[in-house]
Amino acid sequence: MIDNIEYFEELLILDESSLDASCKTQAELFRMVGNNLVNAIDKRDRLEHELDVLSARKDEIIRRKATDTNEKITENAIKNRIIMDVSVIEKNNALLDAQREVNDWSNLQNSYIQRVKMIEELSNFIRNQTYGELVIKKEDRKNTIEFYQKLKRNKNGK
Repeated sequence: MIDNIEYFEELLILDESSLDASCKTQAELFRMVGNNLVNAIDKRDRLEHELDVLSARKDEIIRRKATDTNEKITENAIKNRIIMDVSVIEKNNALLDAQREVNDWSNLQNSYIQRVKMIEELSNFIRNQTYGELVIKKEDRKNTIEFYQKLKRNKNGK
């Protein structure tokens, strides 16, 4: 499975000369981006759990040391020691990175939803340029009718 976000960002760009290929691959690309989003969410959730477990272990260690040394410690002081612990900081930074990755994949998924609309719009635009617009405006229709009436009168008048 391709999990390189830059790869999918490059494929967002539509080429007018290959709209048929874009139409054929859109669903599969959307599925792949969705799977990568699910994997990023799973990774983030696992890191959240690991951070909670690490914090609980650090809490237990701090409390045990305080009890062993007869140190009086407040809940706020325990919380601050946990937050300042190097391993907790590292795990929290990893969690922040994972959340950013979830956001990136989510934004990319939204872009692929928008891509469908752009494929439709571009297809309609090209079709109208190629075949012309087949709509007859009211005034054009009136002029056409008048033209044929004059033509009929001239033909009957001869």
